[in-house]
Amino acid sequence: MPITNDILKGMVQKAIKSSESTSSSEVATDRQKAIEYFNGVMNDLKSEKGRSSVMSMDVDDTLSWMTPQLVDVFLGSNRMVLAEPVGIDDDDDAENATHLLNYVFLKDNPGYKIVRDSIVDAGLCKYAIIKLWNDDNPEYKVSFHDGLSDEQLALLEQDPEVEITNQTTTTEMMPVQDLETGVVTEMEVNVHEVKLRRMCRKSRRRLEVIPPENFFLDPDATTIEESRFRAHREPTTRSDLIKEGFDRKLIENIGADDDDTPEDYARQNYRDTDDATDKSTELIDRWEIMMEVDVDDDGMAETVRIIYAGSESGGELLDWEVWEDEQLFYSIPWEPVPHKFAGKSLADATMPIQKMKTAMIRQVFDNTYASNNPRMFVQGEIVNPDALFSPTFGEHVFGKPGASVTPLPVPFVANHGYEALAYADDMLAKRTGQSRQAMALDPDVLQNQTATANQNNHDASYSQTEMVARDMAELGWTPIFRALLKMEIKHQDRPRNLRIGKKLIEVNPKHWNADMGITINLGLGTGNRQRDMMMLQGVASNQMTLASQLMQNGATEDAIDMLPKIVETMRQQTEAAGIRDSEFYYIDFDETKVANLKAQAQQAKSQPPPQLQIEQKKQEAKMQEQQQAHEYKMAELAANTAAEERSDYLKSQEKMRQIEIDAQLERERIAGQFDIKRASLVDELDLARELGYAKINLQKELATAGAPANTGQVGDVQLGGDIG
Repeated sequence: MPITNDILKGMVQKAIKSSESTSSSEVATDRQKAIEYFNGVMNDLKSEKGRSSVMSMDVDDTLSWMTPQLVDVFLGSNRMVLAEPVGIDDDDDAENATHLLNYVFLKDNPGYKIVRDSIVDAGLCKYAIIKLWNDDNPEYKVSFHDGLSDEQLALLEQDPEVEITNQTTTTEMMPVQDLETGVVTEMEVNVHEVKLRRMCRKSRRRLEVIPPENFFLDPDATTIEESRFRAHREPTTRSDLIKEGFDRKLIENIGADDDDTPEDYARQNYRDTDDATDKSTELIDRWEIMMEVDVDDDGMAETVRIIYAGSESGGELLDWEVWEDEQLFYSIPWEPVPHKFAGKSLADATMPIQKMKTAMIRQVFDNTYASNNPRMFVQGEIVNPDALFSPTFGEHVFGKPGASVTPLPVPFVANHGYEALAYADDMLAKRTGQSRQAMALDPDVLQNQTATANQNNHDASYSQTEMVARDMAELGWTPIFRALLKMEIKHQDRPRNLRIGKKLIEVNPKHWNADMGITINLGLGTGNRQRDMMMLQGVASNQMTLASQLMQNGATEDAIDMLPKIVETMRQQTEAAGIRDSEFYYIDFDETKVANLKAQAQQAKSQPPPQLQIEQKKQEAKMQEQQQAHEYKMAELAANTAAEERSDYLKSQEKMRQIEIDAQLERERIAGQFDIKRASLVDELDLARELGYAKINLQKELATAGAPANTGQVGDVQLGGDIG
């Protein structure tokens, strides 16, 4: 029979009650005490009235010393996590997966805060709890656009990821050109101004550090993966639950919670429902539960995600579903203990020392106070007793006859207390690795130590910090990033552009191998940077020597294969120096570039030996010089010949011009003589013409007078002849 809501509700309430009773046990007491010691509250060592109340802050001091070191371990470079290829075609995908995982953790989420909070939680509470889930609430970006045409508006309306929330349309006269005739005319067109909401992301993967006291586990579980019950309790207002879509009447009928945990008091986080002015702002417990339940009655338990609100007895089951995604909760231990979920914390190691040092320091100070201001034995009557019991510097004490004041001796033992405090510091250093030698260059400590001895001391003490970092990485962060990779492959449904430094890359995890290896990058930014840089310098030197020997022995391809490794070492040197984005300082040698270099090397092998190539180049250079000299001489001869030919040409041209001038002068002379003769002939012709006219006139007169024609002579002219 499939499970019902009532049956599931009863199972949830029973599991909550069982897990809460376990949480209120010794582990919860240790958490409360550790948080109080961290905040400087020591309820188990009250100060006496009138005595010193000073406290040693060893839990806070030691955790404050170790936190920067551990943060530097994980975030010293720009790559906290590395994805490693496992298949033949995974190389490029692994590089892109490395970029994506680091981007999601450090950019999409507050990665620095998550790492820092997890270190503090684990150091105080034995472990930190990380919640990883897919937030499927879409993200939108609002923008304004004006001057849009009808076509542009239609394109926006067709975009499924765009919602136009406001629109204003006006008409304007604008020049429009006819495509066929080219004629420009003024036409009335629509112009739109819109406010739109564009969906920039459908979902994203989110990480959060939740308080350990708000995480509940099956009492018998030693790991989260094996637990049948995992739950996160979070105080939430009724209003927020209604916004999630749950039934309002159901939410309003749930009783408000006002049961602060001991850890809440230790953190000074108090809930007071009496302060709520509106029922919608009252806080009730919202439980997000992962539970193993046989929901379909097939004999096998399925993982179910349940939303429950209220206490274990008066709450309501709001929603549940069979869970097919990665688990929600992950733990990051400080010092794991085999076969136990809650191991040891830094506070466990330092709280006894803090208590012992606090008691000792108070005794030392009380002894010092008593030695500086001893009690007095008084005999007789004192005239001004206030000067004795509340003395002022320089004030005298007066007494009647027979009165006397004698200080009671107080043995000074504070120096022995300082020796005990030094012993306590040695105990603290052995337990945590944190000491004056390891933390700073204390001149009192370094006075009689060589540099090598000091470095060895630092390395030995730092090994405990490295062990804590290794436990956190392997048992905590590696499963988290492995789950994050699988969730990106499952939920990232489109290519995504990532800005990596100054480079923009596109990643599409849809077809990646979900079983790629995940490694937390602990090799850089840890321990002593100078030591890391020296070690990497030695590695780089060895790589360069090996590559040089391979080249000399003819193993050119092997030498080329060393190039990516040498560049990677140089990048690690850069990151060890504290410089991020080391990829901008060196050339990338991918498979394509390495293959091209090998092809060029193979082609170079077919060429003659280097010495012969040098000799050939010398001969070619000599022949080229001779050829150039010959060409120069030929050019010079050609230039001289051309000059002579030009000179002869100019001379012939000059001679021709002189002949032309002489001919022109002769023509002009002959033409002048011709003009003179022609003028003379014209004059004679004119005279003859005039004589002819006279003869004609004379004949007319003779004819008129009756004389015979064609007779007579006038002067030297014979009448009657033809006039030519």
